[in-house]
Amino acid sequence: MILINFIVNYYVMRCKDVKRLLCSYADGELSEDIRLKLEDHLKHCNECQRELDAEKALKSLLLNLHTPSPSPKLFVKIINSIGKKKSVSPAKELVYVFAALVIIFIGALLGNILSRNIIQYERGKRLEKLILSSESVVLGETDYLISNIVISSKGENER
Repeated sequence: MILINFIVNYYVMRCKDVKRLLCSYADGELSEDIRLKLEDHLKHCNECQRELDAEKALKSLLLNLHTPSPSPKLFVKIINSIGKKKSVSPAKELVYVFAALVIIFIGALLGNILSRNIIQYERGKRLEKLILSSESVVLGETDYLISNIVISSKGENER
């Protein structure tokens, strides 16, 4: 509200401000105070006046466009199509079922492969932590005791 009061009372509108408001002005949506400031600017600025004329011309063209009416047959087609069930041949239905089963099988296979890889990755990470911390841990069904392993800077293992 403070900004609007500032604009109305003290601010002289610049072209960029007027151009932002031209559409609202042409539609009659501006308050009286702002409308008067805009009109005062338009009296002295030919460029903004041309923009307003172009806006009004475009608005007039759009309002005078002919809107085609739908044909009466369209309404009948829509009403008749509601509730109709499209029939699918048994052969197509069988193909859809087979395709769905193939997709489910491939998904299960990929899920199994990915879960195995994740489990192996996690076991490898646990073993790596174990080697670095020199502790004992159970991995799967086998106990591994790793102790006194030092990894030298050359990459050789010493015991």
